[in-house]
Amino acid sequence: MRSQIQSLVPGGVDDKTADNYRTETIGQILGMYYYDDNDVAQISPRTKQYIETQDQVQFFKNICCLLQAPSGMSKQAKEFVNAGVEFWPAAMLIKVLRLAKDKYNYPGLTKKELNFFVLSNLHALTGATSPEEIVTQLNQYRRNQRPIPIDGGSNTSQHSNEMINLCKYANLVSISGDIVSLNKSETSDADRILSYQTRSNWFDVESYALEDAGGWERLKSGWTKQYGQLPFPNEPEAFGSKGLRWVPDPIKLSENVELEAPKAGLPKGPKQGTASIQPNTGHGKDYMYPEPVEITANEIGEVGEQYIYVKEYQRVESTHVSETNRIKRVGMIKGIGYDVHSVMAGRGRSQLESENAMYIEVKAEFRASQPKDSFVARLTANEFKAARQLKSDFYLFKVFLVGPAEEQKTFVFALRDPVSPNRLGVSLIPSEDRKHYTITFNRSHCEEVVYA
Repeated sequence: MRSQIQSLVPGGVDDKTADNYRTETIGQILGMYYYDDNDVAQISPRTKQYIETQDQVQFFKNICCLLQAPSGMSKQAKEFVNAGVEFWPAAMLIKVLRLAKDKYNYPGLTKKELNFFVLSNLHALTGATSPEEIVTQLNQYRRNQRPIPIDGGSNTSQHSNEMINLCKYANLVSISGDIVSLNKSETSDADRILSYQTRSNWFDVESYALEDAGGWERLKSGWTKQYGQLPFPNEPEAFGSKGLRWVPDPIKLSENVELEAPKAGLPKGPKQGTASIQPNTGHGKDYMYPEPVEITANEIGEVGEQYIYVKEYQRVESTHVSETNRIKRVGMIKGIGYDVHSVMAGRGRSQLESENAMYIEVKAEFRASQPKDSFVARLTANEFKAARQLKSDFYLFKVFLVGPAEEQKTFVFALRDPVSPNRLGVSLIPSEDRKHYTITFNRSHCEEVVYA
């Protein structure tokens, strides 16, 4: 695991830093694994869900929903218990930001205000001060132009900023400069967190004997098991991201074209005067949706395929219209190993090269922020075989839907010949049964695809 972490960080990191990422970031903060009763590391349910849905926003909402103080994450857990701390940080942030907007019409609060009045305030941490009292006091400071009596340096703001960033990655808040505001589009999920985070913390730190080393180790072990769970295990859709299906220009069709029944989640039929897009099932023609519809994390794979198919069709049509009949969406054909058949047309190559085929496997995911340097995708055994056989004609397209639905942006990165043994810096790890292959790669290995 250490070597994998080191391969992901541009420029590399030393062993100690990589181990800190493994234990503190991946283990404690993100809760991606825990140790069972036999001291064997196990993948957490939260991580398993993320692997299946590729929904980063949902992943961080689950974290915010379960994060409490005191917990097994802090070495000061005993001091927190003695001081009477019993605190849900995400719930308190949501309540204070809502009240500030409702009572005083403040569109947002500064990080320093949230640090001083909420996340570092002992009265707030112990429940001695209510959210209403916090907002009233904050308003008095603003009206009287009183400076916030807390240092804004990293030593005092680190953990506060980390909590705010977790809420940002969960799309619960947006940050503009130093101002933190609630995302209105996430109101229902914010309400869901409030319904879960009751006055009493779910994980009982006080039940552990923290005065001895053994008690502290049992606390950490118990906490990591609890923290990596799903807060709503019987509701797999809980906190799932939603987006909008893209709005491509429809292909002109001849009259009296018979449309097949659309798949679940797609428009139920064409609007008057337009044609509904229908994914190509090997029968008839390909069609394009004339309007956006809502999508969920479970549909994102299908939608990612449709998006790339539409954009590739339009790209080829703009320079080599005679080649558009070769643009096919084939992901629904079992065992074929890729999603879209396209051609190289319009990519600055000779006429002969422009006719060369491209075999595209699409992997899509929801994210709260723009993709940075490291990407991860999971190939099935059939996809791996296709990539190995087709070599440089095979492309892995990573599609990111970034931000809430009403202002979503799309980023696409193409990795050519992804399973080549000669590609340095690309990691390929098979599952034990060889049914899946996890591929990790860097932005520098890719071409960013920008469609007109």
